[in-house]
Amino acid sequence: AAAFSAAFIEPNKLDSRLTTAQAALVLWRNGEKDTAKLITRAFRETAVRKKEIGMYWPTVVGTGWWWNAPVESQAQMITAFAEIDQDTTIINDCRDWLIQQRRNGDWGTTTSTTAAVRALLTGAGSENVLADDELAHVDLAGKELVAQNVEAGTGFYECRIPGNAIKAEMADLTMRKKTPGVAWASVHWSYYEDVAKVAQHSSGGLQLEKQLLVKRSTAKGNTETVLAEPLQPGDEIITRLIITTDRDLEFLHLKDQRGSGTEPMTVHSGRRWFESFNCYESTRDSATHFYIDSLSKGIHVIEYSTRVQHAGSYQSGIATLTCMYAPEFQARSSSVRIEVKPMEVK
Repeated sequence: AAAFSAAFIEPNKLDSRLTTAQAALVLWRNGEKDTAKLITRAFRETAVRKKEIGMYWPTVVGTGWWWNAPVESQAQMITAFAEIDQDTTIINDCRDWLIQQRRNGDWGTTTSTTAAVRALLTGAGSENVLADDELAHVDLAGKELVAQNVEAGTGFYECRIPGNAIKAEMADLTMRKKTPGVAWASVHWSYYEDVAKVAQHSSGGLQLEKQLLVKRSTAKGNTETVLAEPLQPGDEIITRLIITTDRDLEFLHLKDQRGSGTEPMTVHSGRRWFESFNCYESTRDSATHFYIDSLSKGIHVIEYSTRVQHAGSYQSGIATLTCMYAPEFQARSSSVRIEVKPMEVK
């Protein structure tokens, strides 16, 4: 048993958390209590904990085998902790990570979905998961909103406030949840504003930055520089969109507005491959749209070109990135001013 224990708690043997958690359960159910607890202790010491994301273990990169499936591995970890340690805090933190994966994507396969649902609905701390029908309490300007026509199962409801009833103090909004468990809420405020005054914004671990570069041909070849002087009609502008995310996301929509005096150089829609991901690009009248199936944690760059057509002073427009599964995961860039002087006639 001692040799068996050493093999499983050695750090380089923890590549497959799923099979290691299964081994811990086998040991526990066959009387090897101390050895099983050593394994779960090793898991606790190698875990990553974040307040919003929960407790998880980084996925082994480059392995797509079933024993490294992240959702199924997490579900097996929950089962092991529930039976061996019975630590409700750790179990709930692991469940938070599972729910977060479903919040902004899917669980991958039917097998993973089944394992995740079982981990959420069974074991320590799951006794009242389905019985809890308490709604979140929303206070607007110090007055609680009354929930009406609540949708069965999801708890969805909406409150509409006419424009003539909106007051400045309604910007003070508080949300409360009185019962145990995890809940998320988001507030969206829509209004009109001069595009030049729109500031860069990020939420849900997403950031988006828009840069414009001018591409010119010189005796030494093509050069790319950040816009620093007035352009001329015919100049090629490279739009660089830099996306930063602190978690894996799926099903994203990136809309990048174009300046009124520029025209796209690529007009045909189709699949585009970038260095770290691929997406579907659709060029429309006033903006270019990118539909991204999946985006891994890290920094990603999208570049495409437009051509200056008209002289004048105008804005490039903003870029907006939204997770279509959960719109609260959203980022927005600021607009860039474009100065184009008339072509000099010699």
